[in-house]
Amino acid sequence: MANIANLLKKTGKNRETQDYHAKISLHKKHKRRKIYIVVIILAIIALGYKLYYDSKVYAEYKVKETLELEQKYNNSYVKFADYLIKYSNDGISYITPEGQVWNRAFEMKTPLIDVCGSYAAIGDQKSNKIYVFNEKGFQGEMDTSYPIVKIEVANQGVVAALLEDNDANYIEVRDKEGNILITAKTVLDGNGYPIDFSLSEDGEKMVVSYLCITGGQAQTKILFYNFSEIGKNEVDRMVGGFNHYKTTIVPKVEFVTNDIAVAFGDNIFTIYSMKQKPEIIVNKEFSSEVKKVFHSDKYIGMVFYNSTSEEPFELVVYNLKGTKILSTTYTKEYTNVKFANDDILFYDDLDCRVISIQGKEKFEYTFGEEILDIIPTKSRYTYLVINGTNIQKIKLK
Repeated sequence: MANIANLLKKTGKNRETQDYHAKISLHKKHKRRKIYIVVIILAIIALGYKLYYDSKVYAEYKVKETLELEQKYNNSYVKFADYLIKYSNDGISYITPEGQVWNRAFEMKTPLIDVCGSYAAIGDQKSNKIYVFNEKGFQGEMDTSYPIVKIEVANQGVVAALLEDNDANYIEVRDKEGNILITAKTVLDGNGYPIDFSLSEDGEKMVVSYLCITGGQAQTKILFYNFSEIGKNEVDRMVGGFNHYKTTIVPKVEFVTNDIAVAFGDNIFTIYSMKQKPEIIVNKEFSSEVKKVFHSDKYIGMVFYNSTSEEPFELVVYNLKGTKILSTTYTKEYTNVKFANDDILFYDDLDCRVISIQGKEKFEYTFGEEILDIIPTKSRYTYLVINGTNIQKIKLK
């Protein structure tokens, strides 16, 4: 009888355990179902939100903040860190709506500036000195071997400079401490005359467009350099080159991401991949001459002109795989065209227009005061509008 009682007791406990686990399992199922329902609801809300804002057309804007400026019309502005750098012949400063963060005075005839992330480099054209800054202020200066033609800075403070003297040109690359990484001398009958260059964001790679003479004809040659261990054993750290452009001149090259560079010609563009050594992703030629080029870290844009059309300006946008994602025409010629997140921003001294990457009209406006520049922010439909008296942060509504 005791054995039967123990067995019944044990069986009862097993049933209790089974019931407990069954309840836990049912609870987990209910919990997962609730999570799935919440996820679906959030996805529907997000989709509805996206559809609403994709279809919305804006007619006006709200001023979120205003920064009054000194009455100096020789100042220029460039996006830097969380706000703007202001610079002129007299000096440079980092400004925010809360005030001036840092400044440095100097005298320059023709200041050249470049910004990447939280680093900025500035130098006077034809001089031999480059000043380097980050968000905290002045980081040091570099003395170049020859007069400066162009400068570029990477996100770690690496600086590249195109230099020239009477007989040759040089590309000099230094780390943020001023140590020389490479000095490449070029002459027209050698690699050619460097007409543009660009550093990758990490400062380890560089692309250069050279104008050279081959068989009595001017041609473009694109060369790539690697300053990491990959290029250590290569001559001048040059790890690849391309000369398929025939007689087309390629005046602009740009690293649009850390591993993708684009070369822009008069009627051609090439997208290169360069994680270590370069290779061509896509090469596209056009029957019409490219009037303007612009880019972001997601898109490449080009404007063409067709005098026989009622809407003579054609905008074409490609992604970084070379796939065409937009082709649209328009009537008015704008001085400036740039990407603003997933939109395209057109503007000149008074007029502004925004269209989406799908070509949908989002905003058109004529300002009452002359615009010096419009700079997109990280937030969509929010811009810094700079005129002669102030900087306004505006949001479309």
